[in-house]
Amino acid sequence: MFLLVLVGVALWTTLLGISSADLTLLPCPVRALIGMDCPGCGISRASIALTRGQFREAWDFHPFVYLLVPLAGAYCISPKGTAALWGSIPRLAKTLMISGLLLASLGRWVWQAPWA
Repeated sequence: MFLLVLVGVALWTTLLGISSADLTLLPCPVRALIGMDCPGCGISRASIALTRGQFREAWDFHPFVYLLVPLAGAYCISPKGTAALWGSIPRLAKTLMISGLLLASLGRWVWQAPWA
């Protein structure tokens, strides 16, 4: 479902001539509260840019899109297979992967913050 919506939005914006940079989707509550992007800001625009073949623009919006879209695609194609693969990974490895992604996301956020 996620990928169908993503492709639908990408096609719709392409047909209307709306660039990914001008696209406004769901407002970010963190940005509304503190006035700056959160660590996840840009992932929707990055996903749409990626499905439109705008690879550099997708990277600029949020580099984690190159992890999210393939994982979402794998899950859409084979939910049971993806769950089985995730279940076969040792708990420590899962913890390290998730912690690493969270730290990388936080690091990216600090790097792009206005004070940096």
